[in-house]
Amino acid sequence: MKKQLRIIFIVIGMILIPLITNAQVPMTDTFNGATLNTGIWEFVDPVDDCSVILNNGNAEISIPAGTSHDLHFDLAPRLLQTISNEDFTVQIKFDSAPAAQYQMQGFIVQTTNNAARLRFETYFGSQPYFYVNTYGVSVTGLPINQAIGGAIPQYLKLDRAVNEWTFDYSYDGTLWYNVSTYTLDIIVEKIGFYGANHTPNPAFTAMTDYFWNLDQPLPVTLSSFTAIYANSTPILHWTTQSENSNLGWNVYRSFSQNLGQASQINNELIPGAGTTSEPTDYQFTDEYDAIVGQTYWYWLESISDAGETESYGPVS
Repeated sequence: MKKQLRIIFIVIGMILIPLITNAQVPMTDTFNGATLNTGIWEFVDPVDDCSVILNNGNAEISIPAGTSHDLHFDLAPRLLQTISNEDFTVQIKFDSAPAAQYQMQGFIVQTTNNAARLRFETYFGSQPYFYVNTYGVSVTGLPINQAIGGAIPQYLKLDRAVNEWTFDYSYDGTLWYNVSTYTLDIIVEKIGFYGANHTPNPAFTAMTDYFWNLDQPLPVTLSSFTAIYANSTPILHWTTQSENSNLGWNVYRSFSQNLGQASQINNELIPGAGTTSEPTDYQFTDEYDAIVGQTYWYWLESISDAGETESYGPVS
């Protein structure tokens, strides 16, 4: 007989993309684990008073009030990864929006030993702004300090094609608009993102949903993943916005957040949608007995037509 099950409801709306192990290209991360993947990221905290955690599918860089953490003075806390000096296109989705004077967030690109750095940003001054600038190297036409004329966009995209740098924004991740394009011959070593503040130095938490290398294939775009308890039965629901060669799904359950201790609870593969750009809804009922008061953790595993697998979660 099934008994009452304690479930904590977590909704995750994010793009979930497998991590690629080649450290020389920008690596996609959806920040869906329990701790930061230090095999990808280096946390740089110049003032030594900030922190970074993963929380509900976001990388959260927390900046305290009262002290400047302006990238202009190289004081901004940031997450960086090492890349080769090649072309790239990366996209980021922020779940935070600067709303107090001189809260800031954006992309950063650095050269060896941080001799030069490139800044692509949204911030709040007297209103929302875009800001583009370089340090340690000069570019004609910079800085750009442009009023947005509306809300701060969640989606930012940065493209490097040989010596041309293009900074775009979007409100939905589909329709894109240009902020700036400039030419700069530079050898890059690191790329990442940051949160920042400046006088009057308000506290700010920059929340990043994902960092995505657009040159990597997108197998699954998961827009929601929830658990409900109905008629003494835990039921999982998830929705994908798109799928690429997705053969199907397995579901795993554990008493802890350790996937290695989880057991598969579906007897047969849950069919995927193959390749589609249309939303697809899924539902799975956990038929296994539950212990009263026990929290259970669930993962999804996608299996591609080629037999490649990726795990997403956990939720509890």
